[in-house]
Amino acid sequence: MAREIKSSRYYVEMKTLKYGWTAPKDSYKGLENELGVKEVKNGDKGITYGGNVKPARSQN
Repeated sequence: MAREIKSSRYYVEMKTLKYGWTAPKDSYKGLENELGVKEVKNGDKGITYGGNVKPARSQN
C-alpha cells in the first residue's frame, strides 16, 4: 500500500537567498503568486533550510 504524501517543500527568494521550509501539501494553493512562494522541484539548488537569517550589520 502506497503512503500519501502529506507535506511538501516550499521556498521564497529574498534578494540572493532562497529560504525554504516544509509545510502541509497545498498550504499555499492559490496564493503562490501573491506571496512569492514556490514549490521546490527536483534540481532546485541553493535553498537554505532552517538558517539563522539576519540582516547585515555595520562594523563600527
